Amino acid sequence: MALPTKKTTKRRPLRWVALIFLTLLLIFGANRALNWLGDLPVVTLKEVSIKGTINHVSSDALRAVAKQTATGNFFTADMKSVQASFENLKWVRSASIRRVWPDRLEVTLEEHEPLARWGTDALVNVHGEVFHADYKGDLPRFVGPAGSEREVTQAYREFREMLKEADLEPKEVLLSPRRAWQVKLASGMVLDLGRVETHQRLARFVAVTKVAPDLRERKGRADLRYPNGFALKLTGPAPSKEDLSKAKITE
Repeated sequence: MALPTKKTTKRRPLRWVALIFLTLLLIFGANRALNWLGDLPVVTLKEVSIKGTINHVSSDALRAVAKQTATGNFFTADMKSVQASFENLKWVRSASIRRVWPDRLEVTLEEHEPLARWGTDALVNVHGEVFHADYKGDLPRFVGPAGSEREVTQAYREFREMLKEADLEPKEVLLSPRRAWQVKLASGMVLDLGRVETHQRLARFVAVTKVAPDLRERKGRADLRYPNGFALKLTGPAPSKEDLSKAKITE
């Protein structure tokens, strides 16, 4: 096998130097070309258009962000910065940005769709995500440990579907730090479901309301954590004994 000569060995560093120089030259040329294109009037940003169904974000807020982000030109606009600026608006869940030749950015917004109140000062959307915004409409209330938002949202949907059979509506769903569930109905009745067999216990209560319909309008507390029945503590006029034949009463 022939050994490399001294002349061949000397050429290798020169090739590397030439390759590095050529790479730097290409980068410099591309940068100059981009700057040249950016200086052309035709690519200066002139508009930020907004798409999407907007129900809660004010037009003034959108105009302010659009004006703030419509800087630079078609090529140099910082898309991540534009996206972050719109997503910082309270009611905006997500924003997607795309360039539209020659002088426009198109922003598609998705707003939060409120499902319930979370605790005392936040909202939770239909995806089980907590966000902070002002909302004066009537919503159910969720309470739970930090990080349990999706779990409580899913439980609410399941409880609500089960309660529909008895024309009952959950107005508050609470998950305690010990993982015990409690549901407060629109009628004012509080249901203690405990930590296990929650669906079976709720189904038992729904079944009793079908034969004791007066319970649907009563206020009080139902402890459903019994193996074969439940206990009630009612407020207001007591229902008939016949209607309560399926339940164990404590008043």
